[in-house]
Amino acid sequence: MKHIEHNLNSIRRRIMVRVWYSYALSLVERSTFAHGFMLGGLVALFGRLTHVAALTDNLLHVPATSLPSYVWQTVVAALAGGEVLTVLVTLLLVMLAVGAVVRLGKVLGKHQAEAMV
Repeated sequence: MKHIEHNLNSIRRRIMVRVWYSYALSLVERSTFAHGFMLGGLVALFGRLTHVAALTDNLLHVPATSLPSYVWQTVVAALAGGEVLTVLVTLLLVMLAVGAVVRLGKVLGKHQAEAMV
């Protein structure tokens, strides 16, 4: 009788392992998971490549009207100085952040529309 109970426990364990594997695969297959994973990695890399406090301080000292030209000059100077990786990470970070905001807006708009009905 004990061997039957052991076999049942073994079967339950195998089933649960397969359930958790399929759940993990469904998470990884979603593009939102990959999007968030890449965004998190880029934020970490951006923090390692730049001094965020100095960057924020520099941006706060620039008048708001000349901010776009200042950012453009900074990007051009970084490319001329050989900091291509920093510029690429920054551009990818901005693109993924905008993409995340757009996705979030679509999801929230969809849920609001469903709530109205």
